[in-house]
Amino acid sequence: MVPNRSLIFTKNNLIRTLSSSSYACLHRRLCLLAPAVTPTASTLRPTSSVSVSCTPVSIPHAASSRQVLSLPFSYDPTGLSAHTIKKPSCDNLNLKNSFYRRKLPEHLVSFTSPKGKKLFREMLEEGYGEGYFSLVGNFTTQSETAFCGPSSLAMVLNSLEVDPQRQWKGAWRWYSDELLECCAPVDQVKAKGITFNQFACLSKCNCEVQVRRANQTSLEQFKQDLEMVCSRDDIHMVVSFSRKSLGQTGDGHFSPIGGYVPKAGMVLVLDTARFKYPSYFVSVERLYEALFPIDVETGTSRGYFLLSANPDQPPISLCKIEKSKLGPSPSTNANSTVAGNLDAAAKDLQRLKLDSVTAAVATPSIVPNTNSVASSSTRATTTATTASSPAANCSSSVTSIIDNRMSWTSLAQTFCKVLPSCIQTENPQTLNRMVSVVLQGVPREYAFWISQQQAYRLRDTTELIDSIKSTELYSLVSSAFPAPFMTSEDEMARLAKQQHEGALVFGTLFLMSSPSTLFLTLPLDISKQFENLRRAALDGNATNRVLKEEAERMRAGIVDLVNSFCSCGTKGTNGTKN
Repeated sequence: MVPNRSLIFTKNNLIRTLSSSSYACLHRRLCLLAPAVTPTASTLRPTSSVSVSCTPVSIPHAASSRQVLSLPFSYDPTGLSAHTIKKPSCDNLNLKNSFYRRKLPEHLVSFTSPKGKKLFREMLEEGYGEGYFSLVGNFTTQSETAFCGPSSLAMVLNSLEVDPQRQWKGAWRWYSDELLECCAPVDQVKAKGITFNQFACLSKCNCEVQVRRANQTSLEQFKQDLEMVCSRDDIHMVVSFSRKSLGQTGDGHFSPIGGYVPKAGMVLVLDTARFKYPSYFVSVERLYEALFPIDVETGTSRGYFLLSANPDQPPISLCKIEKSKLGPSPSTNANSTVAGNLDAAAKDLQRLKLDSVTAAVATPSIVPNTNSVASSSTRATTTATTASSPAANCSSSVTSIIDNRMSWTSLAQTFCKVLPSCIQTENPQTLNRMVSVVLQGVPREYAFWISQQQAYRLRDTTELIDSIKSTELYSLVSSAFPAPFMTSEDEMARLAKQQHEGALVFGTLFLMSSPSTLFLTLPLDISKQFENLRRAALDGNATNRVLKEEAERMRAGIVDLVNSFCSCGTKGTNGTKN
């Protein structure tokens, strides 16, 4: 071989001669781009031409003119050599013990499958996918494995364009699952999820909700509700069902309904746990059956919720109402106690945006107001009288519920359990005593709820108040809770008197409208006398149309509370996890 060697690239009779400096530069760049390969036959042939010095590559003397050298890189325009590269192995223990989604059971149709797309087109053609777009536009994947309930509710509330009236991040107000913590502590929800009752409570604190328990709803009613909800975009449905009944892993779960295909009998479930299962179509009969398995946390069946928003009547969250002590402090005098109670009431009324007309109806409670404005000697006598009776213990238990954990669920428990139990314990033998026992246990939060509803319905409550005061039942309530003795006639005394009269009005309306189930534990003769008074109050005057309407609304509200939030059964350790 010639000492001054030259490298000539030959292809298709095209010969390019590289100078020593240009070849060295090219070689250095190519060495950085690709790994070196073993020399094989190639188009490089040593011959005598230009002398170069290439230190990275050692080019031996060729035994013959046919010996070739390979370039230090490979060229594969087909890309086939990439298939020979081994994929990284799954040696990470965290990956081995984790999951990437689950396979849907065969009877569930994936939303993105060809059949799912066909069902989706049918759903839109039949007009039962009106709410789908607002839900998908606000689709929320739960941020915690047990946040299916709060995530479903957040998705629906954002779809309904409900203003949360609280900041989310930065200057923005928005619903997210971690902010829905009114009816259950966040740490508890992260660990166990939320129950059917807690979801109902959260919903009622943020929007209008109709609760449907499976054991109280027929399949036909379920289908009718599906058709109604899916043909509109101002109301949505969230189902609480058992995953086991659908052949999935886990148990209790919440998810919104995205649409309905009546002809095919299929329902679109928008699963908030997208990391686990995709959205899917399921048979309406199978989904209905999945509502029935008993929830071990509450001992009752599950069901579904119909959620809507009323901008003219914002919801009230009992969790946000300041809970003042219902009894006066022994160390305070009458006037200071009155001032404290009135100040707390004024703050609550201002928060609820109630006017002065409804303030007379929206009083915290009857007994505390009476005690707070009484003189020291009168208050001491009253305390000594009530402390020795069983009703005093009942009242204190109700007070404990109000001060520590008041919510829509605990309020319902007051009507379906606490008050009937107090009546049975006290066993009143006179109407006067019965009225005293019952009204001592009425939470102030309930009075504010009723007042808020009336504030948006009635511009003037004068007719309602006058109708109530004209009844014999009002006289009975007044005798059970006489006006407090006032030592002065100043403005504070006048306000205290007005507050006391408002409490009497609300107490009469409550007794007038409460369902009969609340008084099942009354002695028979007292029960008959009481029913006669109620009947006379509602039917004795033909002009009390407003009174009848308000009494019926209050009765329906109590029944709705009891049916929606009261549950019995042994609590277990498992919640509504996925």
